Amino acid sequence: MADDHHFSGITTVFVASYLRGRSDEMGHRALQLAGESRSLADLAVSDCWSSYRQLRALLEAAAEVLGGPEMLFEAGSAWTLDGIEDLVSVIQAMGSPGVLLRTLEQMNDLAAPLLTMTTTDIAPNESVVEVGFPAEFPPFIEYCHYVRGMLAQCTLSFGFPLAD
Repeated sequence: MADDHHFSGITTVFVASYLRGRSDEMGHRALQLAGESRSLADLAVSDCWSSYRQLRALLEAAAEVLGGPEMLFEAGSAWTLDGIEDLVSVIQAMGSPGVLLRTLEQMNDLAAPLLTMTTTDIAPNESVVEVGFPAEFPPFIEYCHYVRGMLAQCTLSFGFPLAD
């Protein structure tokens, strides 16, 4: 894996879109704090790759301008599939949030090859997702809140409320 290809743009699109929706000033401040040379528009496309360092700096900066790391849950969960009916149909055809989560686990190497992801079903319609960082790249609380928000959306296409 290339040194700068740790996280695909699908990882940055949620926070970039969220910051853009809040205010241009807030978005530009986060980019400045992160030392980021790419624009929010650049970060809001799926083929824009980021290194661990870049993503960590972006999420830490976003947390600072949004009011704390826990605000990244909202950033991760705010992006919707409105207007992407074809994707919603594909997701619904999977039959359940658990199947969707297991599919995301299988696709993890495409979106975040640095990480490991395992999904365990613990009850009907209840799963636990564990995301692991390799030892040389320590986990950080901003990512935990952010990815929790992203994964919480998996229930919405099936008519369930946002997951815990």
